[in-house]
Amino acid sequence: MEKMNLFNFFGKRSLTDQALAVMAVSLLPALFVVKGIEGAFVYSILLTLYLVLSVLIQTFVYKFMPEKMREVLVLVGLVVSVTAVKLIADVVFYNFASLNSTYLYLMILNPVPVLFFKQEEELPLSNKLYEMLVKAVNILVLLLVFGLLREILGSATLTFGAYLEFIPSKVIDLGFTKYAIGVLLNPLGAFLIFGLLLALIKLLSKDSEVTQWFT
Repeated sequence: MEKMNLFNFFGKRSLTDQALAVMAVSLLPALFVVKGIEGAFVYSILLTLYLVLSVLIQTFVYKFMPEKMREVLVLVGLVVSVTAVKLIADVVFYNFASLNSTYLYLMILNPVPVLFFKQEEELPLSNKLYEMLVKAVNILVLLLVFGLLREILGSATLTFGAYLEFIPSKVIDLGFTKYAIGVLLNPLGAFLIFGLLLALIKLLSKDSEVTQWFT
């Protein structure tokens, strides 16, 4: 299959419309979960864990299991992976997991793990893990920017300690609350900000001086 650039914004492959569509679909659950910078960080950590587990499971299945059983076993493995991530979230990020349980399970609908593995099946496991971690870092940066914009513009505050229980709880008022655009905290606002970010990424990724400077 033709290789797509999936979550490698400054890679040598250009970001096609198809790749952007896949990335948009893969992060749909995040649009409902990430309303601030802290939520972006927690969701990105959990998604990274799921992506890494998906690579390990698919590598095992494709190496040791009969070909006719692989697709079913990969599906079972992804279900086990997302369940493991949910259980870890229940322990480490209890507040986040209790509020966003459904959206954590929806990680299984993320097309990136399967598409990535199909594209990079011949790579050694260490290379697969490295490439997936690069994608995870790109996702982290994207969601942090998304969450920061949504929180600042939507509420004019920065909240800490709501999901990361090990840090002191604190709400920083940025001083322009009456000018906050509250609709950005709703799903409609999430789609608006996310669409603008993807458009900006597309603009910077195709034959731009910024992209060439990084590659």
